[in-house]
Order: sequence, then structure tokens, then C-alpha cells
Amino acid sequence: PPTTPPRMDNLRQLVETYDLHQLVNEELRPQILRVARSLSGEGAPSEEPPAVLAASAGDVCCDWDIHRVTVPQTPLQATFTYFLRVRIRNETSGKAALRSLARFYALCFSGGRIFPLMRVTEGESSFLLEPGQEHRFCFHVELLHQVLAGAGGVLLQHDGEEEPRRVGREIKDRFVYRDLGRKISVDTTRDEVERWKLGYIDTGHLNLCHLNLGKLPSSSEQ
Repeated sequence: PPTTPPRMDNLRQLVETYDLHQLVNEELRPQILRVARSLSGEGAPSEEPPAVLAASAGDVCCDWDIHRVTVPQTPLQATFTYFLRVRIRNETSGKAALRSLARFYALCFSGGRIFPLMRVTEGESSFLLEPGQEHRFCFHVELLHQVLAGAGGVLLQHDGEEEPRRVGREIKDRFVYRDLGRKISVDTTRDEVERWKLGYIDTGHLNLCHLNLGKLPSSSEQ
């Protein structure tokens, strides 16, 4: 039987990846705006995500926490380090597996500024959850400004065995979205962080000290 040339396979894979990224961006953009409005007080905190992204209640459980790591500050090290942990569990009945597609976090800084972080999960950052399985990961974020609270969301996909590589508008029917609810940043120590890492995959350290939010009011000015 005729075979597809390797270059055509590579081109098709690039097109499929690009199409999937577009669909993920289209689905998460309104979620990011909704969560950011809620954090800033402009939206209703209890506002539900659109029904098109909501799967059956109780099928996916997501939780997370954010902590400021307290370290001695010096004039040459005026940064804030935060430790984040995320837990995602597939509680679906039957044999439906869930594959990660993307996730985002919206951080609320002192002064009310909101900054979203989004990541499409592919390659080593992707994961597949069979029913009953849980994925846990953690990471550090370093910033020049203090984070007061945060929220976010996770986008997954029902992983069908039939036509697993098909990408198109119909694939959106398999999308599953879940909020990462609003959390207040709580202080912790480096020793506590090391204990809380147990059972979690450490995905590394994200340095956002280049992030320019302008001059934010101090706590005494608020």
C-alpha cells in the first residue's frame, strides 16, 4: 500500500498542532477574562463557565494552593518567591481517560493589577489520567511584586481511542474545563516547602522578575 512521505507526515503534524493551539486559545480566552474580572471584583466570583466547556459534575476534581516563601530580604534581593501546588484527579466512571491540554493562572498583585499566565501542555508537560488517577505537580515563581491572591483554570480532553489524531471543530465536544478557585497567598518557610513537595512532580522555577507592572502602591498606601 502507498505510504505518506515523511515530510508530508511532519507537515500534517505541524498543521494539527497549530489547529489545536488555536482551539485551545479560543476556549481559554473567555475563561481567563472571566477569572480575571472575578479577581479584580468586576465579575461575580460564583459565575459558572460556559456550558459548552462543563462536563458532568464530579468527574474531574481540581485543587491548588499558593504560598509566599519567606526568606531574609536584602537591598540586593528585593524579590518575592511563591510556591504553587496543583492537583488534578480523574473521577469519571467507566474507561474515559483525560489528557491535559492547557492551564492558566491569574495573579492579583497589590494595587489590584491582574497578570495571567497560560501554558499549553504538550510533550513532557502533557499527562494522561485514567479513571481514578491523580496528577500532582508544583513549581516556584519569582517576582518583583507581592501577590495577594490568584485563580486559574485547567483544560483537558476526553481521550478517545477512535481517530485520536483528528483535529477540528468537532474535537471541542471532548473538551473539559475546570476552574482553579480563588486562593489567598499564605506565608510559608523553605523547610515547609520541602515537606510539601513530597508526592508532587517539581516542574521547576519560573523567573518573572522582568515583568513590568509599573509602580504599585505599598500596603501603607492602600
